[in-house]
Amino acid sequence: MIRTAIQVLIVVGDEKDMQVVQHFVDNEDLDIKNGAKCALFEHGIKLTKPKYE
Repeated sequence: MIRTAIQVLIVVGDEKDMQVVQHFVDNEDLDIKNGAKCALFEHGIKLTKPKYE
């Protein structure tokens, strides 16, 4: 259900919605994680990789 909501937000979402979607990038479920990354990509939001020391 979360994945479907993310897919809808790709089409109708705005910047505020993408802030909510960004929290799902770290989800344990791979489908949800990938859906969130796709939504952010479609809205031109680049994810930064964590820097390891």
